[in-house]
Amino acid sequence: MSIPASALSAHQPLLFADLGPRKVVADFSGGTLSSDGGSPLLRQIDASLGLTRTLAGCFGDQRDQRFVDHSLPELLRQRIFGLALGYEDLNDHEQLRRDPLLATACDKDDPLGRDRFIPQFRGIPLAGPSTLNRLELSNNKATRCHKLPHDPIKVEACLLEMGVRCLRKHAKEVVIDLDSMGHLVHGLQEGRFYNGYYNDYCYLPLYLVVGDVVLWAQLRTSDKSGADGVVPALEKVVAAIRRRCKKARIIVRGDSDFCVEEILAWCEIQPEVYYCLGMGKNSVLIGKLALAQANARMRYSLCGAPQVREFAEFEYQTQKSWSRPRRMVGKAEVTNGSDNPRFIVTNLPAQGFKGDQDRERFTPARLYEEFYCARGEMENLCGASNYVTRSLGLPGGALSRTPSTAAHSSGAFSPETAALPIETGEPSSPPHHGQVISPSKSAPSAGFGTLVQTAQRAPRLSARSLGATFRRFRRFAEGRRLWPLARDGHARHLPPV
Repeated sequence: MSIPASALSAHQPLLFADLGPRKVVADFSGGTLSSDGGSPLLRQIDASLGLTRTLAGCFGDQRDQRFVDHSLPELLRQRIFGLALGYEDLNDHEQLRRDPLLATACDKDDPLGRDRFIPQFRGIPLAGPSTLNRLELSNNKATRCHKLPHDPIKVEACLLEMGVRCLRKHAKEVVIDLDSMGHLVHGLQEGRFYNGYYNDYCYLPLYLVVGDVVLWAQLRTSDKSGADGVVPALEKVVAAIRRRCKKARIIVRGDSDFCVEEILAWCEIQPEVYYCLGMGKNSVLIGKLALAQANARMRYSLCGAPQVREFAEFEYQTQKSWSRPRRMVGKAEVTNGSDNPRFIVTNLPAQGFKGDQDRERFTPARLYEEFYCARGEMENLCGASNYVTRSLGLPGGALSRTPSTAAHSSGAFSPETAALPIETGEPSSPPHHGQVISPSKSAPSAGFGTLVQTAQRAPRLSARSLGATFRRFRRFAEGRRLWPLARDGHARHLPPV
């Protein structure tokens, strides 16, 4: 028997067979529902930060307020809260405009939309995609419908001040991490360029991060270098930090993409601004690190540890690009039988700062391992934060330079290994495991390629020369307490590496 349509109602429950003493009823009169339960939390956060209220001051509203249903702060809340909830496309608001919980978060007087000015839109509390589109494009189109222009300079300053407020006011030291991370594009997006490093079409946004606070996120095309526009960004960010943390020293930290004269010279002329940046390898730097690399290779050959490191400090100046000599720290590392030299340039004093409790934190080993490698945490933050990609409206995921902090700290993969610029001398590959190079007093000034060629010209070493080399290393190791030996000449234990 069929049930007449007049007997069915959305408010009439359906009865099923009882489950013991309990009745089983299906009721469809749920009323107004929403799946975005996080909206009220966003409303409370925004009320405490004052983000949309402050941001609204950067816009101009040229509409006739007598016929306006959605105020400027309400439009900003709807768009920003939608991004935070995961709705990055404007088309999503075709359904979100009916969400009463999102309307409540946007401070609508009637979250059901029964007070709309135009009768045909009553029951729809929020703005549609076309209205939000005009909000975003009012600066690009001069029509009678685009009446919500914004001042980009004010928006930039507003977001920067909001980020700086998260820093401790009485901080003694602020570290600014620089990073340029490729974001893959799909299709024919405006400004797409092929980037040889990432081997794909992408954008190359610039990030300036302090701790876990992203102070600067600037969208850039990938046809420029990673250092493009860094100095103007630093000028604004450092000035904002100075207004917040008046007595803090500022340290700029980044990989070899940012090791250019413009950035180095700017930091050096600023009061209480220092830098610690990666430096790409070249034959001169490898030659200055030759003695430390030879010592690391011999320790690796004798102790059998999977990884051996030595550090060296020296001054260095390029032939043309740098205006002055600068302090360099080199890491001579042997990992799994392969040489892995790395370099950083800094103006941080090796003796530390007066008044600091730890005056040895900027010595070569600690500067590299504890301070410079800590920037891997920032790269993980940028690489794993989907909200950064969505807030920029980027279509693809991030192509991180460093897959993980562990890989960065061990030197497994970083921009410094992507290219080998040669200043002077001929490029040479490091000697393979098993080649013996005797260190001498002239080794630091000799090119690394010279040592390699010497070893290759005399690959067969006599037992006498090999024994002499081992005895010299043994005396060196005992003097440095790297390898305590028993009276019979056998090692008591392996040295810590």
